Amino acid sequence: MYPTFAHLIRLLVIYAVFFATLLRADTLITEDGSHIMGKVLSIEDGSITIETNFAGVLNIPQDQIESIDMNHPTFVEFSGGNTLYGVVSSDDSGTIVLETEGGAFHSEVQKIQAIWHQGEDSPIVKKHKAELAAKELKAKYEINAEVAGTSGNTDSLRAGLGFKAEFENERNKLRLYANYNYDETEDDVSADDAKAGIRFERTFYNDFFWYAHNEIGRDNTEDLDFFNISGAGMGHHFIRNEKQNLSLSAGPAYRYESYGDGTDISVPAGEMSLEHDYKFSFGKVYNDLRFLISLDDVSDYRLRQEFGIEFPIENSDMKIRAGIGNNYHSQPVKDNERLSTHYFTRLVWSWE
Repeated sequence: MYPTFAHLIRLLVIYAVFFATLLRADTLITEDGSHIMGKVLSIEDGSITIETNFAGVLNIPQDQIESIDMNHPTFVEFSGGNTLYGVVSSDDSGTIVLETEGGAFHSEVQKIQAIWHQGEDSPIVKKHKAELAAKELKAKYEINAEVAGTSGNTDSLRAGLGFKAEFENERNKLRLYANYNYDETEDDVSADDAKAGIRFERTFYNDFFWYAHNEIGRDNTEDLDFFNISGAGMGHHFIRNEKQNLSLSAGPAYRYESYGDGTDISVPAGEMSLEHDYKFSFGKVYNDLRFLISLDDVSDYRLRQEFGIEFPIENSDMKIRAGIGNNYHSQPVKDNERLSTHYFTRLVWSWE
């Protein structure tokens, strides 16, 4: 059966599109003779990035490329410092020919320092912008609240309010926070405490940092009218990226406590803290562990831990945070319990 006129027209269109694509495509020839066709996006840091139809975006080491042919003008920076604008092609010997308005410029593939297109930033400009962005202080704010209660057979009230602000760039991090918790069941108050604090960190070498902090507060359930914990030391970020953070820090500290019966405690101490958070597709889990030990009596120590999980509320800056907190004091003052545990579910509003 012979092809109809309509079939011939379709074939001609297909061939025309195919050859037009070939004419528009940039071509890389590797040292082993492979031809890679697509659009050369950039040359930077010894790597050529090309977008292909068959394999997506590829990054190819520049030293494996023998010749480059491009059919659209582009900016080309050579290792000698010259930057020209023109169309890149290669002759039979593999020599790069850059056709500019002022004439042809001949060089070699390996002497190309960078390539970028009209309207794009050069690599040096992108580097400067990245450095400026890293130095820029980014602010994050958070307010969390919890109110729950029952009446009837059992009367209870639970309330909580918290605030946190973080200011961070590549090297510095400043955190301000304040929290209040109240829990009452049948006139029996199991929690009535408040605290506020400040912590500063500065990265000085790779992921090592030094820190300083101070925290003040009170706890009426323990008859603690006022406490102050301050400290400074060194730490290391073992993991720090968009998905996960893990850091450990330790150093000397000072602990002061004043109780309602006139008891005052003022001791030098040592402290250690572990912070970890991990982001999932559905939310985030975190775990904070604080250890404070008296240097006058090493059997006198405090351990504070909070574990929580966060679920974002879709299409909003709100999220639900639920978790558990534990406070352990090896030598509690008066008749206070060694271990106190609280559970929480809070509505969190965060913004930048």
